[in-house]
Amino acid sequence: MKKKQKGVVLSIVPRLEQKKAEENSDQFTVMEALEEAIHDVNDTDTDEPNAFSTATKLMIIALDDTDGMYHTGFIQSGFKMSECVALMEVMKVRFLEHMGRL
Repeated sequence: MKKKQKGVVLSIVPRLEQKKAEENSDQFTVMEALEEAIHDVNDTDTDEPNAFSTATKLMIIALDDTDGMYHTGFIQSGFKMSECVALMEVMKVRFLEHMGRL
């Protein structure tokens, strides 16, 4: 039997988009990023709704590279696996744009 994953809507993209493209990943600790995401999701009083305050689906990707290896994981809410793949492709293009590669 498949374990049903609990859905929690989190994202750090709005705050990261405001940062300059040349800044690196030293912007947030993991906990700070999650706290920022929770803030953005709960910020429904804004005049300008965003994909995070109105989210219907969520995917969190995690990486532990402390030993030089890539240990990865994810939590998703509401996605089909094909939608997870499609979202990763969309975000890949957005990240490359932020890096000035497109």
